[in-house]
Amino acid sequence: MPGPDRSDLKPALDMLGKAKRPVLIAGLGVYWCGASVEFVEFAERLGAPVFTTTKCKGLIPEDHPLRAGCIIGGLIERKLVMEADLIITVGLSVAELQTAQRENLPIVVVVFDDKEIGLIRVKQEIKGIPLHGVQLGGIDWEKLAQSFGADGVTVDTEQALSNALKAAVQSKGTTVISVRIDASGYVAQFNALREL
Repeated sequence: MPGPDRSDLKPALDMLGKAKRPVLIAGLGVYWCGASVEFVEFAERLGAPVFTTTKCKGLIPEDHPLRAGCIIGGLIERKLVMEADLIITVGLSVAELQTAQRENLPIVVVVFDDKEIGLIRVKQEIKGIPLHGVQLGGIDWEKLAQSFGADGVTVDTEQALSNALKAAVQSKGTTVISVRIDASGYVAQFNALREL
């Protein structure tokens, strides 16, 4: 499956390119996705300090020069966050979303929603096991965001994602963008990766 067209990612890439003092905040979702190494590499590429939620402590090594500690509302972290010109959050939970809205933080949360627990479904399918307990039925991310007073939008094309990112950045509030993705190609992708 081809990756996204770089032009559709332009708003996000422009923000990254212009940021002089970016800050990263990692939540438990980074652990769940097994993306700790990639997340630290991303931080190193940006040269951005990394905060974690308390449940995510250890995501970045304690002695790493970019580790800024846990985000608990302390004075040191508040100074870094308030001076940041871009805050990138990855893997945050619903409670953390609620906090972002309550604190009026200009955070854009992008959720890639395939309406299932994909990795388990792929393993069941490959092993010929009848699918069980993997269909989530989809979450209405717009309504979830709105229940906290945040903006929410659902998109299903690259152009719609690009438009939603632009609007979210301009809103200067907390925004949740739900990106509907097609999970039908997962098994073929998984098998192709196994052949590498």
